[in-house]
Amino acid sequence: MSLTAETMVLTPEKEPSTPTEPAADRRADVEAKQARIAALLQEVACDGLVILEPENFAWLTSGGAARGVLDPAELPGLSFTADQRWVIT
Repeated sequence: MSLTAETMVLTPEKEPSTPTEPAADRRADVEAKQARIAALLQEVACDGLVILEPENFAWLTSGGAARGVLDPAELPGLSFTADQRWVIT
């Protein structure tokens, strides 16, 4: 039996020419999700949306998580309107 190993190496032309800023990408992601929520709120004729589940909190904040909170009942939440968002503590 023979064993063949292949490696993948990115050539310089395949690498991004300018580094992206993670904070800017995260901000754009959160803004896009805010726009989706605004459209949903308008579609269902609601004034706001409250998010309390940690999984939804993480998704809507593009990876944000509460650290150092020992009691799950004290985890932060999010409140959204069509044009604003708040963290609830």
